Amino acid sequence: MKVAAKGVNLRPDVRIDVRLAREIGEDVFRESVRIGPTTSLALRRYDQRMRRIGAQQEIKAAGISLACVTVDAKPGFAGAAGRGTITLRGADGPQMLSLLDPGGQVPDYAVDLLTHFMSPFPGAEWKVAGAEAGSCAAGVTRGARTTGSSRPPVTVVP
Repeated sequence: MKVAAKGVNLRPDVRIDVRLAREIGEDVFRESVRIGPTTSLALRRYDQRMRRIGAQQEIKAAGISLACVTVDAKPGFAGAAGRGTITLRGADGPQMLSLLDPGGQVPDYAVDLLTHFMSPFPGAEWKVAGAEAGSCAAGVTRGARTTGSSRPPVTVVP
């Protein structure tokens, strides 16, 4: 089955601020996403395999990079739409199609995790797949998929 998003004309004016705070000290996590007008949807297909999410998480303490963590999630990212069309094949088993990203404005890792948490299928899970000492060096994927996004990794500050 082919799915396409043609003639899209969305005019959202949304700012999403996500913050995990501690009672004392700096926030553990902070991310802000702005979603504005778009004429396309970034369609993404997810299957029932455990796969790497779209960004690494950098762990810092007192401004010092301690580790670069990679996370896997199921359902896992299986492909993005080419030219606004994506194909779902029955032979690939249960799949999800994500419409959560208007015009490619949302960070890959956020769409991956939201899709995981919204999965209607049993067995949805996530896990820390690896950790390396030091920072998440820019341009180094360490096994993570890339979708053409130049967004920096998220910084987690304990």
